[in-house]
Amino acid sequence: MSRVKKIALIICASNFERQKRVVHEVHEALKSMGNYALYVFTNYGIFVEDNAYVRGAKAIYELLKIHNFDGCIIDSNLGNPDMEAELIAGLKQCGIPVIGLNVIHEGIPFSILDGYSAQVKLMEHLIQEHHCTKINFVGFYGADIFTERALNAYKDCLEKAGLAYEEKRVIKNTVSIEHGRALYHTFKERGTDDAEATICLHDVFAIGLCLEMENHGLSVPKDMLLCTLHYSANSIGFRPSLTGIDRQDEYVSRKACELLCDELAGREVPQENYYEGQIFYGQSCACVANNVEYENGVYQDIILNKIEAGSQISLMMNYNDALESVESLQELGNNIFNIMQGQKGREFLMCFNKRDIGYILNEVDELTTDEQQPFDEDMVVIIGNTKEQGRIVDTEFALKELFPISPKAGDIFVLMPVHRNDRVYGYVVFINNYIAIDMYNHRILHESICTSIENLRRQMILRNSIRELDELHMHDALTGLYNRYAQERYVNRYIDTGKYTVVMIDMDGLKNINDTYGHLAGNNALSIMADALRDCADLSDLVIRYAGDEFLIVSCNTDEGHWDGFSDRVNHTLAHYVEMQRLPYELGASMGYHIRDGKTDLGFEECYHQADSKMYQNKQIRKNK
Repeated sequence: MSRVKKIALIICASNFERQKRVVHEVHEALKSMGNYALYVFTNYGIFVEDNAYVRGAKAIYELLKIHNFDGCIIDSNLGNPDMEAELIAGLKQCGIPVIGLNVIHEGIPFSILDGYSAQVKLMEHLIQEHHCTKINFVGFYGADIFTERALNAYKDCLEKAGLAYEEKRVIKNTVSIEHGRALYHTFKERGTDDAEATICLHDVFAIGLCLEMENHGLSVPKDMLLCTLHYSANSIGFRPSLTGIDRQDEYVSRKACELLCDELAGREVPQENYYEGQIFYGQSCACVANNVEYENGVYQDIILNKIEAGSQISLMMNYNDALESVESLQELGNNIFNIMQGQKGREFLMCFNKRDIGYILNEVDELTTDEQQPFDEDMVVIIGNTKEQGRIVDTEFALKELFPISPKAGDIFVLMPVHRNDRVYGYVVFINNYIAIDMYNHRILHESICTSIENLRRQMILRNSIRELDELHMHDALTGLYNRYAQERYVNRYIDTGKYTVVMIDMDGLKNINDTYGHLAGNNALSIMADALRDCADLSDLVIRYAGDEFLIVSCNTDEGHWDGFSDRVNHTLAHYVEMQRLPYELGASMGYHIRDGKTDLGFEECYHQADSKMYQNKQIRKNK
């Protein structure tokens, strides 16, 4: 059997219904055309502006430069022509054939709704059926070819009807409800509020305009007719329903797949491939909606999605509890796994940058990030589930592989970035399911996953900070030895054994060092004393700076011979430090110990006093020498 060809689809998830239709049609078309697997690269970014979230969202497209794809289809809904051009240039540089889906770009074949013919249909309808002579037109901001072709048709239709073209009646902007609302005020400012009809390239413009007109006591279609070149579920569900041109995404998508397959097979591919959209009538131009079958079909999809989302509201509310309060990567992985088993998309992979795992756990400092290289060459599946391999945990793989499973003909992989604003941690892969694109509640799940990573990191920072503060609280600042707070916490570990040794040590001559050489010299002497005790004590011994120049050791070692020689070892070590540092003074220590062998009932305090008494006896002997 021939190798499975890997086809990438670049698309934005900002429009749930449309994205679902496009991905479904491309997937089904490729399955019917041969030995293909589809890789969908998507996110929830809207790329008309540059901000931290957008930079993190678009990082998923960097994977296109890394993996060896056979071909790519790029959809128009990224909303940023410059970004589309950059992606296309990068793919072509990698030698990957590219087809535009409602994208017109020099040097690549494209399949697109014909903005010219679509505009002609609406213009002729308004001029011939409704006798409109003053028509406003709203297109996309920037050098959008679809807008330009629609604008040319607008001018041609006016000329054909003997009507004057007025530049003030043409407005361009980015798509949003607010920009649609602003049209009402722009029309008044320009003196074009006398229009009998307006054609908006996108139905979101039309909806905003209609809402603002209602705020000022006007209505559609009574005071103005309204049409759109982008007929969608919004057009159907809005009241009044909008008249518009359906983009027929299923036909345009299938044509894009045919073009790509022909190009991969070495067949000649025409550059320009236009499709004439179909006009659907609504109440917004005083026409009776007569496309009941189409509307029912679209409504059915909308209703099913909303019912599905509504029935899972309680589940959506549980996402935060299950994900955003986790205290380890293992817990996060387990909770994601459990959630996915309750979803339709049971096959999935959570792929993290290997370098970021230590960062998330606060085991390494802030990493230097590179917007052009947001992913690590070494990746880790922290949790996943596939039919072939079952549950996958902590599995490393190379980034160039994208994930550690091989595609089969007909597979679909939906890849989405895991990020918090512009901090990219990795990506999630949904396998053979449209979960990432056909469920309203999935965005909540995706955002919860992304947020949980940042919350986990903050918890780890807090936990480590508390641990560090706790350590500081129990350590002497000058010598680094444990202090008496540590004694209170840890001494019972030794006492509970019933057999232990208590050792008291007093540094000789500290007052004379302070008086003669200054307190800095005295501090250095105390530090040397601490180092000598660390050198001579066992690792398991509890070594404490008890007070001033007094030190305490508690040990499980009850060998009398060991402690008889301990004083000589410490003093020998001190002499070595004095020689190495060429100090102008001598260092020494007096000490005493008491061994509790378990044969007496002496408590810790009594053992301490016994050791302290022997220490003073030793100090007196050393003075008399």
